[in-house]
Amino acid sequence: QAAGADTAGHCCWPGQAWSSARNTCVGVPVCPGGYSANGETCVAGAAPEPRASRRDDDDEVPWDGGAIPAGHHVEKHARAGLIIGGFVMVGAGWLLSIVAATVGEVFKSANPTDTGQQCSGSVGIAYVPLIGVGLAASSFPSNNIIASDTSESTGLRIDKCSDIHPYVVGFAVFDEIVQLGGAAMAVLGFALQEKLLVRDGHTASSPWRHLALVPTATSHSTGLSLVGRF
Repeated sequence: QAAGADTAGHCCWPGQAWSSARNTCVGVPVCPGGYSANGETCVAGAAPEPRASRRDDDDEVPWDGGAIPAGHHVEKHARAGLIIGGFVMVGAGWLLSIVAATVGEVFKSANPTDTGQQCSGSVGIAYVPLIGVGLAASSFPSNNIIASDTSESTGLRIDKCSDIHPYVVGFAVFDEIVQLGGAAMAVLGFALQEKLLVRDGHTASSPWRHLALVPTATSHSTGLSLVGRF
């Protein structure tokens, strides 16, 4: 620090002047080697992290239209809440259908018939995500099945499918609502992107905001891919 005409005899950093109103040195200082500016003073050590690479609250804010301030730009980002919630719902519903299909397969294996006719004959299709449990329920018999079974004294066995048919259909409806509802949420998360006003040079605070669902095609297949920029 040094005193001069601009500092009114007070010691200030180079590039500063003395403010009688504030009774202090003012202005951005020109710091010597080994020091860096921190507000209106110099501190020992390297300069603090530039604002452009910090993740402050106002570096990215929702944008509803209007003039774009200087030093900012508008970006569209996927809605992480909808995407995560959708995938959780699909996963939970699929897990329930897998459990139901496994129970049905175990019951079918433990109670075989000579003709193969059983209430749970088509339960295996419930392993398919999204639509499997609905297809399995639609093929579930609403009437009783009389099957040939040599292990019975009469040689016949009656499977009372009608007794459990309402419960099977009810479960399938609930599970389909969960799975298909979750899938719809995830799709909306990608489709209804939010607009953010972002400071130029700012690094996005969440990689979820840079996810996109894009169509893909190869020589053997076509489909959708989840692409992220990190």
